[in-house]
Amino acid sequence: MLSSSVFTAIADTPEPSNHINYPVGWQKWSPIAVYHRTDNNTSRKILGNSIAVEAARKGNVNPWPDGAILGKIVWKDDQLQDWKAATAPGEFVHAEFMFRDSKK
Repeated sequence: MLSSSVFTAIADTPEPSNHINYPVGWQKWSPIAVYHRTDNNTSRKILGNSIAVEAARKGNVNPWPDGAILGKIVWKDDQLQDWKAATAPGEFVHAEFMFRDSKK
């Protein structure tokens, strides 16, 4: 089970970073991929807005269409007490976003 701090950490939209606002509603976007990095013991989830998800499903990603937004959410791994071979997302580390806008 995920710790409640994971949900608390991502429930609110953080203050703008480098004068760029976080996208509204990113916490409810659909996942596109997940992966685990053993070099730094983190779990990552790639999610996207509806434009990005549709593009990924159709393979229309080179380039991504205008309006697509991808997010990468990173957590430290948390060892499961009852299943030593498995980990789950633990402490929230950060979120990063890529905005596709060919005019900028």
